[in-house]
Amino acid sequence: LKTIIGLAPAESSSNGVSSIGSALNITIPSIILSGSQDGVTPPIDHHIPIYNNLYSDCKTFISISGGGHCYFANSNVFCDLIESTSSTGISISREEQQNITFVFLNLWLDYTLKNDCGDFDVFQDSLMTSQKITYDQSCLQNPIPNIIEIEGVLTSSIIGTGYQWYLNNNSILNANEFAYTPIINGIYNVDVFFSSGCPIFSNPYNFIDELDIFAKLKP
Repeated sequence: LKTIIGLAPAESSSNGVSSIGSALNITIPSIILSGSQDGVTPPIDHHIPIYNNLYSDCKTFISISGGGHCYFANSNVFCDLIESTSSTGISISREEQQNITFVFLNLWLDYTLKNDCGDFDVFQDSLMTSQKITYDQSCLQNPIPNIIEIEGVLTSSIIGTGYQWYLNNNSILNANEFAYTPIINGIYNVDVFFSSGCPIFSNPYNFIDELDIFAKLKP
């Protein structure tokens, strides 16, 4: 599994296991979507405790303003009947709630299933700019690497799962190891890849071969 998404998840212990308690076992990136006016599974008793207990390195709680419980799904007589007697203040349509849901889920799934880091950036921007939701998020950010030079060899200060080195913002062919030995003076960067999350571009490093400069100055 690469991600878990909960649409108005409910606390239940009918099988002897608490959903809220089980959330402690979830370590993969997760999203909980909630309707602010859900009276079937009130967020304060169901969605929020489940979200708080998630043990994911990256988790996001999205509350759709004016949204209900059953509106995440197509119309269902039984669910709609329960909602009509328990939820108050729903101020958006089923179509509106689903459209808001899909905006975030399509971006999130492109990121988690297709490694589309551009869509992750749009997802983050949408969280901050959308007027139709409120949100909470807890994501451990990968550190920004620095480049360390030791006897003419450049290395990343951060260990990742993969690397791509750059010279003057141009990728260097087959330069995909933790260390790189430069042969040209210039500005070097390295993209460090991680098992989860997007690659992080290092701070720049200005490499100058002092022996090469000395040789050019020598008469």
